[in-house]
Amino acid sequence: MSMPDSSDTPADDVFVPREVNRSLEDPARYQPGGYHPIAIDDELHDGRYRVIHRISHGAYSTVWMAMDQRHQSDGRGAYAGHVAVKIGTARYDDREASLLRRLHDTPKSHLCDRDLATADLDVSRFVVAVLDEFDIHGPNGTHHCVVTELLGPTIAAVMDCSAIQGWGRLPRDIVRRTAVQCAEALVSLHCQGIVHADLHPRNIAFALTVDIHAWSVEEVYEALGHPITVSMQEALEGAFGAAPQSSEISAHQPQYLVHPPLVSRFWALCSSSPSNIRLIDFTESFAVPFMGRLPGTARNVAAPELLLRLPSEVTPAIDVWALGCVIFRVVSEDSPFGGLNGPLGDYLATIMLSLGGETSMPDRFMDAFRECGTMTWAQYPGREESNWDEKFTRLREDPVTALGQEDESVLRKVVGAALLVDPRERASAAEILALLLQGWPNI
Repeated sequence: MSMPDSSDTPADDVFVPREVNRSLEDPARYQPGGYHPIAIDDELHDGRYRVIHRISHGAYSTVWMAMDQRHQSDGRGAYAGHVAVKIGTARYDDREASLLRRLHDTPKSHLCDRDLATADLDVSRFVVAVLDEFDIHGPNGTHHCVVTELLGPTIAAVMDCSAIQGWGRLPRDIVRRTAVQCAEALVSLHCQGIVHADLHPRNIAFALTVDIHAWSVEEVYEALGHPITVSMQEALEGAFGAAPQSSEISAHQPQYLVHPPLVSRFWALCSSSPSNIRLIDFTESFAVPFMGRLPGTARNVAAPELLLRLPSEVTPAIDVWALGCVIFRVVSEDSPFGGLNGPLGDYLATIMLSLGGETSMPDRFMDAFRECGTMTWAQYPGREESNWDEKFTRLREDPVTALGQEDESVLRKVVGAALLVDPRERASAAEILALLLQGWPNI
């Protein structure tokens, strides 16, 4: 494997170290059953896809930007010269691709009951498009690969990026449009009997608004920067606090890791005109009725029935809870419950106290709450029931968030409809969408 130029550090982006240093995958994941080793300029699927950059990584995959050297339509009639290739771990469950195909193959007219007034909701507007699939047989096993349309950064990446003008804060019009589109996306999924099960800001990406599909590789690098690399040895010895390894890099590992493009540069390709969102990462998704293992939903968006491990309570309502958390996050730039890194019982106590206390919890949940230690944490000395009025006052008076009256009104309605402990009492995704459109009529 040859090493690409690693000297590209754009001078016009500030705080580069913070943005760059958080972006590498764990090098220890390159082992049998784990990630497949990739290098820039590798050609995949009989030479069709030439790898030109890395985009991201997750627990089950790495995602790479590639040039499609045979150029096909992306399913929306667009010229797909550049694509994303998601390379699963050797233990990756390839049901995600099947689910995505099902979503895109269902005719729009079959989506919903007309009573939901969602005839205009086309799932292809909101769900990443699958273009191709293939397998790689490598030193770490067999890896299923899914080729999708190329998207920009996620909501979380943009909000966390201090190099974007405005310290990563999304403009108010983008915030509102994003919230509405997330609700529309869930209505579309639920109409097809699909639950996303891991809806959070890192699984919602912006579509590109600049057409780069006819660009050469050098034109892509001019916009996004050349790949910045870190040798595998350096990554093993320093980046993750691993014990020093031998200088010999095994066949299970790449020679180097690749940083993704700076978020600020990628965002520039999404902000030239109003951008739409796409839901990504359907690895935890399932078709209703729920059967099998509980999804590994991120705690900050996981509904109480997931945190309490109550499989009989798992329905599309888990997505509605997550939607409420996402909307609260993007509108207020705050978490509705905080406390994400502490004990589970402490976090559940915060939820319980924020939503009316013990007497407001469904009886069928109480044994599970007690087993998690929720009641003990709720009675901790000095702990008081949370007050939503105080929270909204802080958000209004905070010079950073400066929550406006119209947005506060919408958030209060979302909290009251989506963030209910009892899933049977939560609003549907369609009802949340109606609340948003009523509160923001000019979207």
